[in-house]
Amino acid sequence: MREEFLANVIASSVRGINYWAEITEYRYTGSLLTNICIRDVIDEAKPTYRVNTKTIEKGVEKIRQSALNMDEATLTTILVSDTKNDFSTLQKEHADLIVQAGVFGELKYTLV
Repeated sequence: MREEFLANVIASSVRGINYWAEITEYRYTGSLLTNICIRDVIDEAKPTYRVNTKTIEKGVEKIRQSALNMDEATLTTILVSDTKNDFSTLQKEHADLIVQAGVFGELKYTLV
């Protein structure tokens, strides 16, 4: 159940992060997308990052610890979904925030 939740966050992030990153590699465990490689297209150095289930766990924990200046509704949605392992209330924008928190330890980019 937990692995499926984490994989769903990764899969949703593919659509959520596309304004700041491009996906350069996809890896599946069975039918679950559990690992992607992304390139930051905004940063001039174009660094690449590996996003996997550990990255998602790290991102949720960072959000849980510091809220990262999120509005209350967004924070609540992410934390309740995480606690219940229930992806159904998360959107691609939530997945984007979780990935950024896991990769950067902060919210570096915003979609405005």
